[in-house]
Amino acid sequence: MVIAGKWISQNNFARADLVGDRVRLPPRFAKQAHLEGPDRVDCLLLVLKAGCYRLVTEETTELSSIFTKIEETIAPAELLDGSDSPERNAIPARLIPCRASPHLSGWRIHVPKEAKGLATDGAEAKFVFLVISAGYVDLWFPDALRQAVTVPISDLLP
Repeated sequence: MVIAGKWISQNNFARADLVGDRVRLPPRFAKQAHLEGPDRVDCLLLVLKAGCYRLVTEETTELSSIFTKIEETIAPAELLDGSDSPERNAIPARLIPCRASPHLSGWRIHVPKEAKGLATDGAEAKFVFLVISAGYVDLWFPDALRQAVTVPISDLLP
């Protein structure tokens, strides 16, 4: 679709069935995540907020800074160190290991129980939404996305 002379891709948002603990990625999303070849790929789900996860399939500088924060958080300290910042203490829970596997003619992602457990509707969810954002594939559980889109679009635009 072309709007105001710009090509607007309509396949940056999709619904994907959650079958057990697996989500099949449509080809556009597998390509965006750089998933190719015949071998399983170890990945991470970066918790952006409860119920919203960014699929990370490659090392990045930003990932290194998160690992540094995790190391700082888990380092031995005094009993009450960090007790004033539960958000900081939860940083290790922000990276959840997962894997992507080739399946038939496409790819699927294993969604770990930890990711499902953080989503308010994770245990009952039958599907997730996939969104391409900042060049990454984000997985949204329905309640989290529903909450995010309650903000009027006029509040997000200049």
